[in-house]
Amino acid sequence: MKNFKLLLSFAVATALMGCSSMDVEESEALAGNVPADFDVNEYIALHPELLRVQIQEYVASYNEKAKSAAAAAGEAYSAAFKDSVIADSLSFLDSVNQIRAIARDYAGYNREADSIAWETSLLPTTIDSIITETKYDTLAVGAKSKADAEAPFVKTFVCPKASQGSITYAEDGKTIVTVVGYAQRDSTCSETDAKTGKKCIAYQYTCVGDPTTYDSTDYEFNTKASTPKMAGLITRESQDSVGVKPVEQPGFIEPNQLKAARKFNFVDSRDDLAKLKDIEIDYFAISYQYAVFGKEHGWAYRRCKPEDNLGRYLYEPVVDPATGLTVDKATAEYPIAKLYCDENGQARELN
Repeated sequence: MKNFKLLLSFAVATALMGCSSMDVEESEALAGNVPADFDVNEYIALHPELLRVQIQEYVASYNEKAKSAAAAAGEAYSAAFKDSVIADSLSFLDSVNQIRAIARDYAGYNREADSIAWETSLLPTTIDSIITETKYDTLAVGAKSKADAEAPFVKTFVCPKASQGSITYAEDGKTIVTVVGYAQRDSTCSETDAKTGKKCIAYQYTCVGDPTTYDSTDYEFNTKASTPKMAGLITRESQDSVGVKPVEQPGFIEPNQLKAARKFNFVDSRDDLAKLKDIEIDYFAISYQYAVFGKEHGWAYRRCKPEDNLGRYLYEPVVDPATGLTVDKATAEYPIAKLYCDENGQARELN
């Protein structure tokens, strides 16, 4: 049993290559190879990808010929052409309405299936931006008795994370009035490095022992940075979230729409929609695709009718004994002899 869900590009290429190499009348080529009630417009409605690929290939061929002609005209003309192509691309990106029209009418972008993206992508949105405030925690300060001018500053620890110890400042916010600190502290790693599992990246300090109160009346404080030889201020800087504020973001062309539409952009035209409408569709090539490919692979050529004598679906669900999963399996072998119609998107036998 063969899987007939082959790549569409192969299916289209098969037909187009065969068509371009033929030197016979169209009616002769199709005679006896398509059903008597075959209507190419209905076939396109069931398989719009055929028309989409034909137009896309036309645009690609057109652009390639334009580039080749520019290259053949000389270096100066070729350079000017490249600048023109860049300008055309930028102009295309600015044409929001044209992009959406091409995506919908030519590129097969399904507005119903992608309705949320289609309707909301161009609308401005807001995101919450976190407002932060820089916070400085004083972890230790040097203190010494004023009674002993020769005495060194002694490090006294303040552990703000554990609500232990405190520093009181005068009204100027700089002069220390009182320090309640500890002689020792333990540092416990509260977070570990994701790669090593060892390196501490944040600490929870716990002061050890009984607190001592140092009053500026009797003690002097070193408000300079701590050095190996002298105890002073040890601080830690952190960013605290203090709220959020809404920030407006402009609307944008949904990426899938843009990607689909760009394949239909002519390199030398600002009005791509007009040029697309002027393309002469090769209906014979699409009919021929059915004759040489679609028919033998079970492609539905028209919609099913109430009076049709219908048989099996081309693909029916079966349980795979190896996995226990339900999969779609073809009910016919290539080359398929029966004709098929479309019933709600599924190919079904016509008896």
